[in-house]
Amino acid sequence: MSAKLTMLSMIAMLSLILCPAIAHEIPPGATKHAVSAEDQQAIKQLLATYTHAVSTGDEAAFSGILLNEKIPFFSTDGLAQWSASPQPPDTSQYQGFRDAVFRSHQHFTQRFYNVNIEQDGELASVSLDFVTLLAGTQRGSYGWKTLQLIKVAGTWKIASEFYSAYSLHHAM
Repeated sequence: MSAKLTMLSMIAMLSLILCPAIAHEIPPGATKHAVSAEDQQAIKQLLATYTHAVSTGDEAAFSGILLNEKIPFFSTDGLAQWSASPQPPDTSQYQGFRDAVFRSHQHFTQRFYNVNIEQDGELASVSLDFVTLLAGTQRGSYGWKTLQLIKVAGTWKIASEFYSAYSLHHAM
């Protein structure tokens, strides 16, 4: 039985090597993204608005860069509470972020680095590292986030945000 299984595995492997048509050829130009310098600059401005709004507590400015307040907005540190639940996590957690950042008596500063922007027409994906500090302290968090953006009526908007977050004391 084992010899049959080995023979079948070898035949399957050879068929993949000898028959590249199985992998479907990609038409020329199909992997080209439509990227414009103007859009890249507009996306960088959206990111500057993001950090400025968080750092100054400007909820209206932050809300203005969101597609709406019901976007998927979720930190992976929230996954632990879902591990015992048969239900998938609720990824619409913007309200909690909004309350913590804009409606608490605490003020934060935030900065982004290692920013990577990919774009194709009216769709963009941004990944970046971030550091958020409680103003005037060295306490805060850091992590990685991914943003999905769509261009609506000529303006880039955040359609989703997912991020990891770690306490800065873990980094030291």
